[in-house]
Amino acid sequence: MDTITTILQIDSSVNQGSSASRQLAYELTSAWQKKEPDSNVVIRDLAKNALPHIDHNTMAAFQNPEGELNQKQQGALELSNTLIEELRRADILVTSAPLYNLSIPSSLKAWFDHVMRARETFIYTGPGQHKGLLENKKAYVISSRGGAYENTTADLQTPLIRSLLAFIGIEDIEFIYAEGLAYGNEHYTNAMASASEKITTLVSAA
Repeated sequence: MDTITTILQIDSSVNQGSSASRQLAYELTSAWQKKEPDSNVVIRDLAKNALPHIDHNTMAAFQNPEGELNQKQQGALELSNTLIEELRRADILVTSAPLYNLSIPSSLKAWFDHVMRARETFIYTGPGQHKGLLENKKAYVISSRGGAYENTTADLQTPLIRSLLAFIGIEDIEFIYAEGLAYGNEHYTNAMASASEKITTLVSAA
């Protein structure tokens, strides 16, 4: 009996009406569903349902025994547990991540802060060493950009996302860029078409 593929789609664009990264993420997820009609899709929209940024209650929840937590700390722990369980269950992670000020949206950083937990998604194995616990997952990162930053020092987003995912064990990562979207309608259309073509190629080859 074949196992059912679970796809977790993380949307982080604040633009909910005409977001290029959201559009491409849905294209990718839809392509997977056409390839595997029985696949299960879970969508976590960080704009519609914003996550709180971590605070002292969150850190206390992560570091202290559950029986010693107050109500706010318990709530922070339960939220983190929910997000981690979504990620654990996923075989494929699709992240739509527009480039904001050369990096990732703060909502996406908040998501990473909630799911990157020692003894849950990674463990320390020695001084300066660790092991990610979420192995054997495929990740697609869709990045929309007003300008063109791929393979330049101004692109702080790509190495950051790659490092964060690898830290928790997700190293099979494909980046799909839609760049120069602010350069005019023709460039926008061409960039989106190029990204769509890459999505089709990647899903077909998977």
